Amino acid sequence: MLREVVCKTLHRHGIQEDHPCFTACSQRLFDISKFFLKDLKTSRGLYDEMKKAATNNVKQVIQWELDKQKK
Repeated sequence: MLREVVCKTLHRHGIQEDHPCFTACSQRLFDISKFFLKDLKTSRGLYDEMKKAATNNVKQVIQWELDKQKK
């Protein structure tokens, strides 16, 4: 379910499956989101928390991966 949220979030920011850094972005965003979600005490509102974690970090992840790719 988190992978689906990550993919949809990347799509909304213009990173599709055929983009050269899609795999790196999706894996990094998944890992970061999972890290934040581990601190939840209950699963109540889990889907909303997944969306929030992915949305709050997507721009930074994309920019970091694009910068890394340029080097």
